[in-house]
Amino acid sequence: MAEPYTSLIIDRIVPETPQAKTFYVKPSEGPLLPYKPGQFLHLAFPQKYNTEYRSYSFSSIPKEGMAFTVKAMENGNVSRLFHDHYQVGDTLSLVNIAGRFVLPEDLSNIEQVFLFAAGSGITPVFALLKQLLFEHPGIKIFLAYSNAAPAATIFYKHLQTLQQSYADRLAIEFIFSSDKNLLKARLSSFWLRELVAQHKQADWKNILAYTCGPMEYMDTVKITLFTEGVVPQQFYMEYFETMSDDMIVAPEDKTPHQVHYRIGTQEATLEVQYPDTILEVGLKAGLPLPHSCQSGQCGTCTARIRKGEVWLQYNEVLTHKDMEDGLTLPCMGFPINGDVSISYD
Repeated sequence: MAEPYTSLIIDRIVPETPQAKTFYVKPSEGPLLPYKPGQFLHLAFPQKYNTEYRSYSFSSIPKEGMAFTVKAMENGNVSRLFHDHYQVGDTLSLVNIAGRFVLPEDLSNIEQVFLFAAGSGITPVFALLKQLLFEHPGIKIFLAYSNAAPAATIFYKHLQTLQQSYADRLAIEFIFSSDKNLLKARLSSFWLRELVAQHKQADWKNILAYTCGPMEYMDTVKITLFTEGVVPQQFYMEYFETMSDDMIVAPEDKTPHQVHYRIGTQEATLEVQYPDTILEVGLKAGLPLPHSCQSGQCGTCTARIRKGEVWLQYNEVLTHKDMEDGLTLPCMGFPINGDVSISYD
């Protein structure tokens, strides 16, 4: 069956660095689509024999329109298309807008937000930073942003301007690997603790923390902040990398089980057995299941368990409360200890 794509027109292209561009888009028909800062667009790129999918985080906030920023990767076929091929007036196919890397609805108890980004991981973080500055004047913000050098730093001048305009609320530490002071050339646990000590202005219960970047970077931020006292439920991560082979583990129960899928008015019962995930089996059967990263890092495929038990091979999206509420990630999920029923609300 045909995917219900929404056609987007590239309205404007803004160079950010020699390797990064921001693309402003709008629907071919109708008004701009609703989204939250920190979310991403899930785009489809039909090929001759298959369709490739990519997700790009919004670098904009809604009042600025719809914009996402793409860094050209040496071996990135699609990212190279954006830099070498796409022009103003070209169209893109939007599958959906998704993502849980967003601010909570209730910020009444939040006094400060820590933001940590590395490289192109600044994209959703930049959107969150602007939302905090423009919509939540009582909240102070600290950003630590790691890059190779100033020339390679996406939004460098924008951030400097914001820092000057909001000096009473926004503090930024630019970290460059080219720095001659090796202790400050990368965000080590030691340097992170020093930065927290310098900039922390509230109790941990009144602080949110967000981080986006490579996996090793994320782990350093997570472990260090948890050691310092950050509340796990108030810590958010967004990965741009996929899981390496040496991280893959398997469930103890590898026997086949029946999985009942319900998405809208469509239902199906299929046999799922490791190493095929619940998502993979559903897609192979032609079910229109939402998906994007297929690595447990974006949340696009999130479903609710109605019956049974699902074992997750990897998860960087769902919180403990999410899982207690029955949410799961079919892209990383396998049925264990009996049959399973899931629904897409």
